[in-house]
Amino acid sequence: FFSVKISLYAKRKKGLAGRDFLYFYNLDEISNKIANLKEIHEQDRKHANSFFKVPKAFRLKVPNIVSIFISSKGISEEMKKWAKELTRTFLGGEFHSVFFIDLQSKSFYGQGISRTYLMTGTAVPYHIQFKKIDPQNRSHYLIAKICDYLFVT
Repeated sequence: FFSVKISLYAKRKKGLAGRDFLYFYNLDEISNKIANLKEIHEQDRKHANSFFKVPKAFRLKVPNIVSIFISSKGISEEMKKWAKELTRTFLGGEFHSVFFIDLQSKSFYGQGISRTYLMTGTAVPYHIQFKKIDPQNRSHYLIAKICDYLFVT
């Protein structure tokens, strides 16, 4: 099914609303052209969505599809820019993102943390982040934990 060798694949259920699909790739072993990486990510999305028989608009459980590319040789500016692009859609039914882990500079790149702004009756909005419910935040904190381990060694 996959055109590129996956270094690690993991799937987990997270609460009632979601499932996480994590695809890890060694960027040092594959073509790092952005078009190739986007094709790999689309392949990951297609694979994860194959587990769901309900159309995206009617899904109660939403896949969180994450392609993670790890490099010991550095990450290009183009990769960093792509990792930060927002991927939420009006239709919903899935969430997907990419992360780049740069072992050389001991840093990672992704969309960052999603925050919800609530007006509380004052002029200053209240910022809330849902760490376990929001798939963007779940991915961010999971990758951050993985990097804490990787960057120590």
